[in-house]
Amino acid sequence: MLLIGPERLGETHNRERFESGSEPLDNYLKQRASQDAKRGIAFTYVLAEQDGNVAGFYTLTSSSIDIRDLPASVAAKLPQRAVLGAALIGRLAVDRRLQRQGIGSLLGAHAVKQALHENPAATIAVLVDAIDDAAIAFYRALGFIFLPEPGRRMFLLRETLRRH
Repeated sequence: MLLIGPERLGETHNRERFESGSEPLDNYLKQRASQDAKRGIAFTYVLAEQDGNVAGFYTLTSSSIDIRDLPASVAAKLPQRAVLGAALIGRLAVDRRLQRQGIGSLLGAHAVKQALHENPAATIAVLVDAIDDAAIAFYRALGFIFLPEPGRRMFLLRETLRRH
């Protein structure tokens, strides 16, 4: 199967048939993604089939990370300002028909590259909020690690990518 993208969500992408198995993610793509992009809140990138149907998507938005929330060994190597710029992968989903075929990994890797490429001077890390154990395993495989705070927020430093 030939897939096109990832590229920014546009008018030629058919979102109506997209079903990931997560109603909130499906609804976001169908109802809010374009509005968020118009307002500059979040940008959605899609991988589409040749007929325009969305195979998978992710969103990127600006965020920040308090240096005090990082592990001490990581924080010691960074500028000692209180808050540093970051990018947040807010959502990532693959259509049910195409799950377990590597599309999620492709989208995740593209999201990280895109986040660090778009604004490299202001983005020290990429953040995610892993929603469940499967998401934790997925992001760990991409190199993300947990912030020390309780919860499911994970991060990947720009410096980590330079070593790979």
